[in-house]
Amino acid sequence: MRQEYLNYLKMKAHLLTLVLTICVCFHCCALAAQVGFIPECNRFTVYLDNLLVGNEHGVDTSRIPDALFQNYYKEHIDFSDNAPLSPKVDYGYIKKVYIEIDTTIHKRHLHIRTKKAKEGFLSINKSIMDSCSKAEKFSVVYVYNNRVVTTRKDVMQLLRLRKRHIRSLEITQNEQEEIIIVYINCFRKTE
Repeated sequence: MRQEYLNYLKMKAHLLTLVLTICVCFHCCALAAQVGFIPECNRFTVYLDNLLVGNEHGVDTSRIPDALFQNYYKEHIDFSDNAPLSPKVDYGYIKKVYIEIDTTIHKRHLHIRTKKAKEGFLSINKSIMDSCSKAEKFSVVYVYNNRVVTTRKDVMQLLRLRKRHIRSLEITQNEQEEIIIVYINCFRKTE
């Protein structure tokens, strides 16, 4: 008799848990529907390896540093002015794609990470976006160990840079020429 009563209580607890779960799901769906009706909710920006490169209207290739665009990104993504991420993408080259939602200003951020971009390069780009006002309107030039990054070899060294190898990082913003110059000094060169 006691065992039957215990089984009855367990079944009742499971039913109560199921009912509560269904109620919570309906409540969350209702909240999501309310957020969907906010007009600014559908806006988003596109970040490629932590650099702001576009919005819902498309990727602006002029925002991508020229050396990186010519020697790395152009080979793997067909950039279009009409879509933020073209259907022609070498997905073996993409490491991660995720959407970050800022609930305070109702804006979404689409982040695209490439496989060759290591944490040092990503942190440099994040520092650029954090420290420079209106960074999306400036072109970026990287100076790696006192050499301007222009060749494919330089670009690959920059992409493979580890955070622990960075000795110093200096970011200067030239308002007149609309250029951001990033000086990166490392303990040793990455091969």
